[in-house]
Amino acid sequence: RQLNVATTQLLAEPIKGTPIHSGEKDSQLRVLQDALQRATTELELVQRHVETLQQGKLELQMKCDRYTIEAGTIQQLMQQSDQKTASLREQLQELRQTNEGLSAQMADMTVRQDTERGHWHQQLEHNRRDLTTLRQQIAQREAEVKRETKDKAELKVR
Repeated sequence: RQLNVATTQLLAEPIKGTPIHSGEKDSQLRVLQDALQRATTELELVQRHVETLQQGKLELQMKCDRYTIEAGTIQQLMQQSDQKTASLREQLQELRQTNEGLSAQMADMTVRQDTERGHWHQQLEHNRRDLTTLRQQIAQREAEVKRETKDKAELKVR
């Protein structure tokens, strides 16, 4: 634009102190028009470059927005994972406590069973001794009855 304005002013005002001939004026005009054309072309290139940069900026902004959304999603997933991990840790702790309680109950039951087994074993041994004693007593009584029967039979015979 500035070049366009300068060209217009140059054409409107003659160069002071120097008369401009028609050929020189045409030559200067061509030089200025060529410069204007190059500047216009350069400006169009710059404008296209700016548009490309703006499009790139827009694409980067869209990517940035997408990554921000993805980062938010990842953050939510991480929070959910942390919550799930905390919940699982609580469940694990509860299971450990339950396991400890059951282990203690099993130990108590084992001690009780061992105690009962010992008691029943003692009772069994006592019953065996009683049975042996009773068998001996029966055998003695049978022997006595046989002797008495034999003695009575001998007395009857006499």
